[in-house]
Amino acid sequence: MRFTPNKIEAVDQLQYAVDTNKSVAWPEIAKEFNSVIEATMYDGKDIQSSLENFKKQAERILAG
Repeated sequence: MRFTPNKIEAVDQLQYAVDTNKSVAWPEIAKEFNSVIEATMYDGKDIQSSLENFKKQAERILAG
């Protein structure tokens, strides 16, 4: 298998990778975020109010 320059660079950069999704709350927050995306894109809900509601939900989830 021959590696292209892009693949070589990607493999070289893995040593600097940091997993930022270590929070146990991440799956629940991601679910809420996806709900906001669906509400604004498919159901025509107001973006600003949906994001504000998401922020409140995320803070509630993170508070425990």
